[in-house]
Amino acid sequence: MENAGKANETVVPPDTGYGYLWRLDSYWRFWERDGGVYVEVRAISLTRDIPSGLGWLIEPIIKKLPRQSLINTLTATRQALSVKVDAL
Repeated sequence: MENAGKANETVVPPDTGYGYLWRLDSYWRFWERDGGVYVEVRAISLTRDIPSGLGWLIEPIIKKLPRQSLINTLTATRQALSVKVDAL
């Protein structure tokens, strides 16, 4: 997005822009087995090169963020499904 939240907000075409995260795809698989539902999530991220001199600052974030994001997504999915089941 360019100018997010402003009147002239526009969607930037894929593979353009200046961010370090260039593309993120996720694939979800659900299947019922053993009296429950299994969820498999695969996330694939593509990042740009980090400019020399900034690696010490940005690299730890890039390495930690995908894992933490996936953990948060799965935790929220589990909580939402548990609430739905309890309501039945």
